[in-house]
Amino acid sequence: MGNDNSSAITIDVDRNDLLYYSGETVSGIVRLNNTEENLETHELYINLIGEIGYTITQSVSNGKGGILPRNPYYYKIQFYHKKVSLSRPSITQQEFIYDRGRYTWLFQIPLIDNLPPTINQPDTFPCVQYFLQVVIDKSWYTSNIKYKKYLTVHPRVNLLENPQCLLPSIFKFENRKDIKLKATFNKLGYVSGEKIQFTLEIQNPRK
Repeated sequence: MGNDNSSAITIDVDRNDLLYYSGETVSGIVRLNNTEENLETHELYINLIGEIGYTITQSVSNGKGGILPRNPYYYKIQFYHKKVSLSRPSITQQEFIYDRGRYTWLFQIPLIDNLPPTINQPDTFPCVQYFLQVVIDKSWYTSNIKYKKYLTVHPRVNLLENPQCLLPSIFKFENRKDIKLKATFNKLGYVSGEKIQFTLEIQNPRK
């Protein structure tokens, strides 16, 4: 995540909170401040990537009936990938050269409808994470320039298609001292900005 010492990249999106729902479109601007005299590129593009992160811990016997502790192995699997090319040379060119200066590109990347929600912070395992990544694809003998910006993605749920979420629900709890709690919700499905209403009954036999 970041940029190199000679060319600074930033990504500005249309949401200050970086929160999107499945089925929406991520829109924004890529900005490049190039301080190199000649920045030679094969292509400049932006990816929207979804990854799953998980750990595996393997146990090893010490030969004496015991188990040796092992550090966990961390893995990431990419399950979603959308690429949008921002700039590339023409068919007759092999490279495109940028002079010193500031450049901007607009982009729009749609999210499909059925995406798993973001889980945990980036690089906290296990996790489901989404991020935008700008790549300046340079010559094979030089390192590509990359920059990341993480997003939060939530699934969009139609409450009308899930009528069980609109029915009243009751939750009960009783502890060892016979104190009983009863919470009655008028429904379990809510939309953003809606108030959650419920009644709470407490029965304490000692009072």
